[in-house]
This record gives sequence, C-alpha cells and structure tokens, in this order.
Amino acid sequence: MAKASKPSRSGASTRKPAASAKSATTGIKLKPVEAPKPSRIIAICNQKGGCGKTTSVINIAASLAAMGQRVLIIDLDSQCNATQGLGLQMNDVEESISDVLLDPKSFTLADVILESPYANLHVAPGSIELSEYESRAASEIGRENRLKKAIAQVREHYDYVLIDTPPSLGLLSVNALNAATEVQIAMQSHPFALDGLHLLLETIELVQQELNPELKISGVLVTMFDPRTKISREIVDAVCAIPTLKGRVHKTVVRQNVKLTEASKLRKPVMYYDYECTGAEDYLQLSKEIAAQVKTSTKVTAPAKKAAAKAPTSNKSSSKSSARSTRA
Repeated sequence: MAKASKPSRSGASTRKPAASAKSATTGIKLKPVEAPKPSRIIAICNQKGGCGKTTSVINIAASLAAMGQRVLIIDLDSQCNATQGLGLQMNDVEESISDVLLDPKSFTLADVILESPYANLHVAPGSIELSEYESRAASEIGRENRLKKAIAQVREHYDYVLIDTPPSLGLLSVNALNAATEVQIAMQSHPFALDGLHLLLETIELVQQELNPELKISGVLVTMFDPRTKISREIVDAVCAIPTLKGRVHKTVVRQNVKLTEASKLRKPVMYYDYECTGAEDYLQLSKEIAAQVKTSTKVTAPAKKAAAKAPTSNKSSSKSSARSTRA
C-alpha cells in the first residue's frame, strides 16, 4: 500500500502527486477532457450495501484524474473502503473527515486531505468515528450543513468532488446530498435493488425541497450487469421506465468482471490492475459519459411508492391518474 502524504498548502492546482504516482500511471495515456465550470460535486448514493457504490467512486475518480481532471474523493463511510481502495493505509491517517464534521472549529477539509498514489487524485479519508456522527450531532444546530460548508472552502481547487456515501439514508447521507450539486445513483442489476429505490428518490426530493433546491439526479450507474441473463435487462428496463429517471440511466453499464474484485483486493483502481479488462473498459467509458454530461436545472420529483418498480405501462397509467387528480 502507498503511504499517505499531505498535499502542499499552496492549493490543489499546484500540488504534486505522491511519490508513487509516476509508476502508477505508467503506460496509461488518456485524452484530456474539458474541466467543468463551476466544479461538479457528485454524491454517489444508494442505501443498499453491496451495489458497487464505492467501487464506482474509486474507478470513476481514477478515470477522471487520468483524463487530467483534479479530483477529490470524500469518504463518508465508516468502513473506509474508498480510502483503503486507493492504497492508503489507515495507520497513516492522522485526521479524517469525521474530525471536520465533529469539530469544524478545529479542523477544515484542507487539514485532512491526503494525496493518493495517482496524479490529480486526492482523498479526504474516512474513519470509524463517522459511525458516531449521527448520535453526537443529533442536538446540534446546522448539523446537515457541515459538509457543504467544508467543501466550499476547497471547491475551487478541484474539478470534481466525488462523495462516497454510507449504505443508509441517515445524517451523513443527508449531508452529502445537501453539499452536492448532483447525485448519481449506483444500482445493481438485481431484483432487490428496486425494492428501496422509491425511498431513495423520496429522500432526494425531500432534500431538494428543504435544503438543496439545486440538487438534481444526473445519472443512474448500473453495476454488476450480466448481459447473458434476461433478468439483468429487465431490471434496467424497469428503472428506465420510472418517470423520475427517464433519460438518466447511463448508456454504459458496468458488467460483472472478476478483475474488479481482484483490483479491490490489491487496493487499486481496476485500470491500474488490468487496463484491458471489461471492468476498466466500462468505467473508462462511463467516466467519459459523465464528463460529457450537459448541466441542466431540471428539478426531478420522486414517483409514488407503488409506481417505483412497476412496468412501463403501469407507470404511464399512474402518471395519467396523477395528472387527472391534479387538474381536478
């Protein structure tokens, strides 16, 4: 594993990568993409565990960084998988994002950011103390705004800020959605993945209404897709049929690939493990698709619970019924 090191205080735009970054990027040359203005803050969410959320954060971030983008990962999961997945050793982490959230008067986000072994890619590491945030901050005013304020202080130094959220819809996820300009939903192509989708959409809508009216759903990342099975295709079709997500499911799906698991075991993005495998190919193409997205101000509304996982015909009739009741 690479040893974590602090960026220089002069700002992310002039920070040097960690010592091992040169060897990590050898042999990979990607065409640069245009940097977004202003920078994009993307929360990658799903309250369901095991959906490929953290794997997506790591590999999308690494791909964007290889395209010349300045990328920061914020690890909001107490399991710290995004931090460790970049090859950083938790024993070398002195301060973490939990310090920023629990003691914002003493720690800023710049205080805890570490360089990864890859050029242009930094991380605000997670820690086990994140599991205490909800209970310790329960009675404090403005607790849902702490991450947003912290990111505002460093946002100008990055083109992309990717937030890895915990597998829950608690206070940490609300902080992420409140701080983000957009949310990408990571979703496994499995029947169980549809079960809690309506709840996530309702949570996003609530955050839009009460905290962050500029938040939008910019995409759905389909992971663990098996092109050989009919059920995988049916799940994708069902998600595409949800009115809220119409036109937002990415064309590129992440296929099942054992190389992704092997890369995770070695604590590195898959493109630096096996550049020619389907996992690397899918995440590179998906990252290009995300980078090419056009910003819109369209606000989305979560569908009713019963309509979330229905077939296209059922959703259409549900939408018509809703329209009739509105006119009435």
